[in-house]
Amino acid sequence: MNHLFAFDLAVLFWFGAPQRRKLDRVATTLTFLGDNLVLLVVILVAALGWLYRGQTRTALVLLAAAILAMTLTRASKLAVGRPRPEVVWRLIDLPSSFSFPSGHALNSLAVYGSLTFTAARRLRRRLTQVLLVAAGLSLAFLIGLTRLYIGVAYPVDLIAGWCGGLACALLAFWMDGRVAGEKLKAAPLPSSS
Repeated sequence: MNHLFAFDLAVLFWFGAPQRRKLDRVATTLTFLGDNLVLLVVILVAALGWLYRGQTRTALVLLAAAILAMTLTRASKLAVGRPRPEVVWRLIDLPSSFSFPSGHALNSLAVYGSLTFTAARRLRRRLTQVLLVAAGLSLAFLIGLTRLYIGVAYPVDLIAGWCGGLACALLAFWMDGRVAGEKLKAAPLPSSS
């Protein structure tokens, strides 16, 4: 266990070393995109969009994925109870919740991953699908990394969060395919070409 903690500290301090004023602003802005309130707004807007398109089941699947992710985050934090890192370069106030798993990593990957997976499925062009999924996953990955940079999470917290978030996103993708069935082929989104 000491080797794991040594890894956590080494990576955490590596991320804390290059802090610059411009990067500080980028990191605090990106980390804001992983806040629960922002994610709830994003998922509600997306669900309303799917409802407007007559895709009620997809809207419900996305809401379920977000609720599952937030519940998993909260339960895991309470079960593990790992304290947050105490570093001098921390850019924000120390969150009151525990550190493991990273809620920003888990929830943002679940929300942005679910959104991009379900939307990409409905696009006709393969390149557009790949770019959309890559953008969603990259955003969630960067949100997680900001937690190291601003000094409020350990690397292992991020890895666990990303694994949990990816599981939620893939479950949403699978459920969307199961419940929507052939309707997906009948009602694709307009092609971006």
